[in-house]
Amino acid sequence: MDKYPDLTLTCVNYQKAGQVDIPAQTAGFLGAYYGQIISRGAHSVNVYDLFIGFTLWSGPPEYTTAVWRASILKGSPVPDLFEQARKMVHDIFLYKFLRKH
Repeated sequence: MDKYPDLTLTCVNYQKAGQVDIPAQTAGFLGAYYGQIISRGAHSVNVYDLFIGFTLWSGPPEYTTAVWRASILKGSPVPDLFEQARKMVHDIFLYKFLRKH
């Protein structure tokens, strides 16, 4: 932080929930421990999307120089995705500024 003593943070947050229609002829792999689904027939799935974008700006008084950018982009069929956002934000700043890489 000594390199950029004057910083401004901007944050963009976008959340969306909706349904996706899956056609009858589908196949999907759910992960190494969960197996796979092959042609379950036409069905709908509830999905939740989350985007959070961060930019740290420097160069007072206009603060027009972007010195760091990060984003979180998640999609999930699990409805608690939005509640997980606080921990995701905490983790990204902890990783960037407080942990040794």
